Amino acid sequence: MGTPTVSNNQSQRLFDRLRGLETGARAARFLNSAGKEAARIRESGASLPALVRKPFLMRLWILTARKAQIGLAIVVLLLTFVAPPSIGLLTDYLYPDTITIKSVLGIFERNKINANLLRSKRYQQILVGSWVIGLGFVLVMLINHIPVTIALGKERARSMMAEAARISKKDPDHSERLQRSATALLIGEQEKRQTAAPEDRQSGKQAEKTRLISLTNPKEKWFIGPDQRYRIEKVIGSGGAGVVHEGYDTVLERPVALKQLFASLVQDAEHMERFRQEALALASLSHPHIVPIYDLLEDSGHFWIVMEILSGGSLGERIDESKAMDITDSVEIACCIAEGLGFAHSEGVVHRDVKPMNVLFSANGTPKLTDFGTAKLTESGVQTREGLILGSPAYMSPEQSAGESVDKRSDIYSLGISLYQMLTGNVPFSGKSTGQILAQHITQAPQPPSELNKKIPERLQEVILAMLNKKPADRFKDTDSLISALRQSIPATAG
Repeated sequence: MGTPTVSNNQSQRLFDRLRGLETGARAARFLNSAGKEAARIRESGASLPALVRKPFLMRLWILTARKAQIGLAIVVLLLTFVAPPSIGLLTDYLYPDTITIKSVLGIFERNKINANLLRSKRYQQILVGSWVIGLGFVLVMLINHIPVTIALGKERARSMMAEAARISKKDPDHSERLQRSATALLIGEQEKRQTAAPEDRQSGKQAEKTRLISLTNPKEKWFIGPDQRYRIEKVIGSGGAGVVHEGYDTVLERPVALKQLFASLVQDAEHMERFRQEALALASLSHPHIVPIYDLLEDSGHFWIVMEILSGGSLGERIDESKAMDITDSVEIACCIAEGLGFAHSEGVVHRDVKPMNVLFSANGTPKLTDFGTAKLTESGVQTREGLILGSPAYMSPEQSAGESVDKRSDIYSLGISLYQMLTGNVPFSGKSTGQILAQHITQAPQPPSELNKKIPERLQEVILAMLNKKPADRFKDTDSLISALRQSIPATAG
């Protein structure tokens, strides 16, 4: 049989058809991309009215919009120095003067120049239009920056709330000012309710009052829960998902801690699920080194976790006060937290945010792990998707920094960072931006802690560096082996 042949015409038609398909695919991709961009701009623009009502957040918006600032500078330079002569040349070409020849006494001829009256008008119209287009382009860049601004506002607000909680006892006035400044950086329920139906606003006012009661008037008491069971006293701290209040259980007549989800996150289904997840995680964990949960309730659209209240402060506060802590005490605290983590791991819970501020002390000095707001229930149907980075950057494992799935060895890494900080007063990785810190976790080896604290025994340093291995397989396989290594790493007289 002969080989089939294709004529030149058929070949050309086939080529034209393929080229047409490719062009259509490109056009479809362009339209899809343009549609997504338009939707993102509309979504960002919807947040603009709420943002302009927040002066502090609006200032942050303007100051951090680097692309818009550069765009504005370029637009002003172009339209001030380049556009006028260019538009002048264009209008001269499009609307030239006309010349007529006139005869004088039938003997002499002279040219008469008739100015084109449209030229000046078109020049002004094109120049104004150029300014409108240029400034509109800058406005679009500003609107695109709104989601980034809101995220930055949340991060700064959480930092302020944490600082306010840390200094609440030493400087209550400054603490209250920080809390108010933090609230000014959040776009929360109050802004979202501006467009809500009238019948929804009354319940919203009740929720807003609950949110602000301990910030605006710390002397006033507020009650939540069935039959007004729990009395709110004051703000005492802030975690990754909510604000912690000191409260009182009027039924069992005991002090409690009341953790409330941030008002700005109430309508975020993912954060709401994570808040419920924290309650489920804590409810299943009963261990001497884990803060127990007493109750979970909803009041006026807000969700609360009722927990044991601890009066001994946090590990973060102890590090701030003493910088490098006693070696024996640090190892003992690390072993206690490792025991709590080991129990959580046995119940299928990975904490994912182990850090000194999440280690609290009871009145007798017992350390307990709290804030399971970013916990992953390994046996649950509710999974945090890969690629979503949760936790505190300075304490994240490399795999968590990269947005990959994590297991109990990630908690061991974070505990290693915390122990490093206890012994040296510093975290091994720091930087001006979150991206810099995460990149260091992934690529950079930590400075040996003994270079910062000469008292650290060599065997203890080896344990810490093993906890901080970049690859999970190179770390301790579980907390039992870690605890054994830690207890064997220090001499009886270390300190």
